[in-house]
Amino acid sequence: MAKLTKFILLILLIWFIWFFNIKPFQINSQINIASYLAEEGHCQAAVETMENILPKTSFLDSYSRLKYVEIINNCMAKENLEKTKPLLEKTIKALEEAVKTRPYYTRSWFLLGQYNNLLLENWQEDRGEQARTALEKALELSPRRQEVLQELARTYIITGEYEEAGEKAEQCINLNEKLASCWWLEGLANIYLNDIEKADYNMQIAAEKRYPVKSEDSYLQLAKAYIEIKNYPRLVGVYLKLIKLEPENPKNYASLAFVYRELNQIEEARKQALKIIELFPEHRTETEEFLRTLE
Repeated sequence: MAKLTKFILLILLIWFIWFFNIKPFQINSQINIASYLAEEGHCQAAVETMENILPKTSFLDSYSRLKYVEIINNCMAKENLEKTKPLLEKTIKALEEAVKTRPYYTRSWFLLGQYNNLLLENWQEDRGEQARTALEKALELSPRRQEVLQELARTYIITGEYEEAGEKAEQCINLNEKLASCWWLEGLANIYLNDIEKADYNMQIAAEKRYPVKSEDSYLQLAKAYIEIKNYPRLVGVYLKLIKLEPENPKNYASLAFVYRELNQIEEARKQALKIIELFPEHRTETEEFLRTLE
């Protein structure tokens, strides 16, 4: 009996050393290799290395998946939009597994909501419910975490629920009014709600708190909002700023020409169309078609 007990203890010891020491050490070594490959720009090899690790069960499961997400996130920053989508889908799958193993870890729920928002916004996939559910869970776990309220406000803007977006942005501001992005999001929500005076106030505060209000991304967000409420006078100003910021993009000239036409400023619309032909002769055919609509 004593020999059997010793044998069982030996087996348990071997298992313990393997599961809690040798196996995790091997997994961690592979994670470090994958991280190095990603940093060196070998994204495909880095992702494949991590995908070989994920099925290997250990107490590092949650850590492995979060590192996988981190590596993919770094890779996505280096890829164009179309190549990003498969990586984004892999990230969401890994996070869905991560929240099963660590359901009380706020960061995983937040990232799950954030990445679903990216699919919703950039590829119009039906991910609104998934994003909201994940972010509401993150908020339940960390009710005073501003980044969660900020992302929820973004979700509601993307899904067209502008009153809810404004409420979440306001909650974010009430927690700490120093976070400029919350002022910006409340401003966007108010534009969509056609409360321009309040939106201008929000945007002014955001600028004072050093939100990048003069960036291309900010101007594009404003353009999208003003298009929805058909505020063409404001759109003129936005597209003029985009042209100044990015003078080699023909889309900005074309959009400005269209807005001038909607405002019945035909000569201004014609001037912008002629600029397109002058600066971007490869777009002559479609621009001439637009010019004919001005006659």
